[in-house]
Amino acid sequence: MEKHDGTESLEESKFRDRQLLAALGPLLSMLTVGLTLGFNTVQLIQLTSDVNESGTEIRITSEGEAHLLFSASSFPTLLGCLLSAILVETVGRRRSLMIIYPVSLIGWASIGLARDISSIAIGRAIHGLAAGLFTPLAPVYIGEISDPRSRSVFLALIDVAIVFGLLIVNHLHAYYLHWRIIVRVCSAVTCLVSLATLASRESPWWLVNRGRAEDALSQWIYLRGWESGMDEYRDASKRVSNARNRTRMNDRLGYLLSKRFLYPFLVSNASFFVYRFSGLNLVADQAIPALVETFKMDNARSATLIVLGLRSIASVLGCHLITKYEMKTLIFNSGSGVVFSLFVLWLTTHFDLRSLWLKDISLLVYFVSLGIGLSPVPWILTGELFSGKLRSFGIGLVLALSYLCYIVDTIVAPELVAEIKVQGVYVIYSLLVIVGVAFLDRVLSQARRNDQTLPRIGEMFDDEFEDSGNVEMI
Repeated sequence: MEKHDGTESLEESKFRDRQLLAALGPLLSMLTVGLTLGFNTVQLIQLTSDVNESGTEIRITSEGEAHLLFSASSFPTLLGCLLSAILVETVGRRRSLMIIYPVSLIGWASIGLARDISSIAIGRAIHGLAAGLFTPLAPVYIGEISDPRSRSVFLALIDVAIVFGLLIVNHLHAYYLHWRIIVRVCSAVTCLVSLATLASRESPWWLVNRGRAEDALSQWIYLRGWESGMDEYRDASKRVSNARNRTRMNDRLGYLLSKRFLYPFLVSNASFFVYRFSGLNLVADQAIPALVETFKMDNARSATLIVLGLRSIASVLGCHLITKYEMKTLIFNSGSGVVFSLFVLWLTTHFDLRSLWLKDISLLVYFVSLGIGLSPVPWILTGELFSGKLRSFGIGLVLALSYLCYIVDTIVAPELVAEIKVQGVYVIYSLLVIVGVAFLDRVLSQARRNDQTLPRIGEMFDDEFEDSGNVEMI
């Protein structure tokens, strides 16, 4: 990314505000995803440790029930990412939002009314499915309606929204609110943020691909204006109009096997892989007792708030830095900070160093480093690199694999800690981050810069470019 001169005309500011207003629905849907992820953890803690004095409170009594709740929330989310591509291409981006929000509310209501573990698992599955449906929709929609100058920041706000959702739930948990009360609060928040969909506009690219050129042009003028790439818009519309009759399944299969699809797919997956296996869950678990000891806290809930508050600040800082520096620079600096922190944590653990300040500083560096690069950049790459009619499918598949990495890390990390101790796991995470950052640094040297229109990725990597009849992002 190149640095900007900081100047912006009133006209550009007007259209940027319109794009942000339209993007609020998808962005706030990611806040509800954060609520879902945070609640799943908080409820599991309460069901394991809290018992009602009357003896009628639901409680996890076996390891199998804990696994049931984890599976009920995790795998439907993965499935939802895959189904999201079908939904958004069938009914449109805006209507999909309006459909998914009620599904999420049904999930919350099912949990709030549950009377046993099985009922809770059903409710978790429903709102886990909704979270999965929401997740690809946000980068798809934001990438399509925002202009190149604002697109990276809007996509980075996805990460901010998720972290703030986690912070809200854990803040309620810190006040010792029962999980049923937290369900009501989350339901109320979901109802409120769903109103933001009223300000959303249908994506011009979906309208063009559905043959609704006049509606698409109207939305384009409202969101981007006449001056922002109208020639490219007309060219894209003409390509779709001329090629619609010859777009068949073999064309789509050819596109899936082409570099135009495989390059964004590989780069986006690599970025999420590095993020998911950067050791976030393990470091957060290690940070909480360290903070409790440093600040003489009574319990771990306040320490969790400190960690999430730090992550929130770092995510907001990352949105600012994205407008100032090249993406490669942010990834390299972020990865370097994460590896340095993991090395210091390995050092203090391996040699049993009792220096709390050294451990606290390394934890501070870790969460800040993660927030300014490795955490927001995957959302930016996923939302920007994919193009064409199968864009939503590619993004949904990438995010499904990202959730799969999250599930694998959650399951495998404790087993590795038991086998090779925590310092050995630090080494594994460090090596994965080093390899991942090196790979991203190499491939992103050919990617676009922040002040350019989104490129036709295939033209950068194919010797011969053949139009497949799909609208390309501009």
